[in-house]
This record gives sequence, structure tokens and C-alpha cells, in this order.
Amino acid sequence: MLSKKLKAVYDAGVALANERGLAATNDGNVTTPARTNTHDSAYSDDNDAYALGILLTCCSESQQQYVAEADTYGEAWCALAKHHEPKTRVDRLATLSEYFNMKWNTKQESLPQFLERYEIVLRKLKASGDAVHDSMVVDRLLDMLPWQMRAVTHQVHAMPMAQSQNLATVRVLLEAEYKAAIRSGALTNPKSGNNDDHALLATVKPGKCNWCQHKGHWEAECRSKQAGRPRRPK
Repeated sequence: MLSKKLKAVYDAGVALANERGLAATNDGNVTTPARTNTHDSAYSDDNDAYALGILLTCCSESQQQYVAEADTYGEAWCALAKHHEPKTRVDRLATLSEYFNMKWNTKQESLPQFLERYEIVLRKLKASGDAVHDSMVVDRLLDMLPWQMRAVTHQVHAMPMAQSQNLATVRVLLEAEYKAAIRSGALTNPKSGNNDDHALLATVKPGKCNWCQHKGHWEAECRSKQAGRPRRPK
């Protein structure tokens, strides 16, 4: 729950945004004013409420606690930055250590989960002022791949430099290779993977099951057998 003071400012900002016809950009993101200098000639309480309202709208509920005491947009932004950015040299060294010691255990973590964890560490490095060069970002990622996906390394190295150093481009190749490795059986999708991953990577087996006599899967994967149901006669 927001404090009454913060909710009043929040409502004022949202109302002002609606009044001015705030529009989203093509990618769906709302452009948030970055001005925090209250001595600027264009500064006004309305503008600050407008900016604060947008910031709060973009924050998830779990982040509201960090800006609950903020009276201005600048205070709210600094409070969020103070919480999320590494605060000391020890924190920065810990983040660097986390980055260089990262590993991917394919039996415990799916590719989407691993990439999400990797990108979180990259954001932490950037926030601490220790951002890694684009080429290093990609090389470090390729270095953590299992041998079943090493073909991606050769594909990346054969690409033009502008593409080979683009994490988004490399991610597309990784996802395609990962799905192929799962389908061929070279890699096993971890049980911790979500249902979307399982559905995306599901394949139909040729023939029919020797246990339930249904087509599309084999006896080793038969849910009827796993549930203890008796074998159906052929």
C-alpha cells in the first residue's frame, strides 16, 4: 500500500499524464522525463508530479517500498538507484566475481532461465560502472555453452563483427540450437523448466506406445504407465 502522501502525488502525476495525452513509443515503453534539476526554468510542481507519476506507474509493486517516502521524482529515482546499484567496492568486486564465475548446468537450468540470469548480472555490472565490452559479453556467453551447442560458436565467428557482438542476435542462434539439441536428445530439458518451455520443445514421436497403444509417444514417456494404469492389449 502506498502512503497517503505518495498516493496523492501519484494520482496527480497520472492525472496530468492523461490530460497531456501521454503516448507510448513504438516498442511499448513510455518515455520518462530524466530531468531532476529543480532550478531549471522549465521546472514546476506539475512537471515533477507528472514525472513521479510515470516512474511509479512503471515500478512493480515490490519496488514501491523504496520510494514510499519520496516527495519528488529526483528523490524517488535516487532511492531506486541506491537500492539496486552496487553500493561499495566490495559489492562491485562481488558482481565481477559473479560474472566471471558463472556456469550453466543444463540439467538444472533451461536456456531461457540461464540467459535471464546472465542479463541480470550484466545490468548490475553496467549500473556499477563496470560494464563489459560487447565482444566480451558474447565471448563469455559462448565460453559457458555445453559441447552439444558448440556449433553456435562457429556460426557467430563467421558472422560480420556488428552481428557477432550483438547479444540479441547471438541469443536467437542459441535458442534455435537449444531447441534442436532438446529435440535430438543431445540435451535434456530440466524438470525445473516452466510449462511454456516444455510445450515449446515438445515433439511427436513416430509410431505408438506399447503400453497404452496411443500414437504420439513411446512407452518410456507414457503417462498411463506412470499413473499405474494397466497395459492395454494390442
